[in-house]
Amino acid sequence: MLLAAGLLLTLQATELPDYKDLPNEEMEARLRACGLTQVTAFYDDSSQGKIVEVADSEANDEQLRCAAKALDMTFHFALFKGDLMQRFQEFSAELTRPRAVAQAEAYFAERPELGELPQRKDGETDIVLARRLEKFCGPAAVGLFTDQFGMLSVGHDWLQRPAEDFAKRSEVFGCVFQAAVLVDLEFGFIGIDRYSVEEQSPN
Repeated sequence: MLLAAGLLLTLQATELPDYKDLPNEEMEARLRACGLTQVTAFYDDSSQGKIVEVADSEANDEQLRCAAKALDMTFHFALFKGDLMQRFQEFSAELTRPRAVAQAEAYFAERPELGELPQRKDGETDIVLARRLEKFCGPAAVGLFTDQFGMLSVGHDWLQRPAEDFAKRSEVFGCVFQAAVLVDLEFGFIGIDRYSVEEQSPN
């Protein structure tokens, strides 16, 4: 679980240099300025990341769109109650998806030796497509995904492999992550999947 968070942080630090590492107090103030009142930002030891939890039970589209903009390009993960989470993620995706696609396209443009990216076939399940992405990214990526917990996730066994060094592990994960963005394949992390985001990543 800690390695999963570390992989994300490595990707963020090396590939997302414009992200702002805001203090928790500033993040809380940003969301309160959007009209949200029950906001708590904190560092979460289990995920090794910053979380901002919004306990408001109601919020309109304007407030959620404001929150998405406030969290955009920061290292805080957002947690909303009930259906507010899905609505927030939709507004967040409007901001993040175009950037994520452009970044992924640039990533593979710099690595033509990888060849043509696999695309989803008609009727293909997520896990079958995931296995083809693993193969595309090389032998070290094989076994990265699992669906044994009811959702496509990065498997605990792969995260615990001691063989390669951290830089190599991060590069392999980077390939899979960027490929998943381009084929619109969503996945999470075992144990911290409630924090996973589209860029499953920061907002």
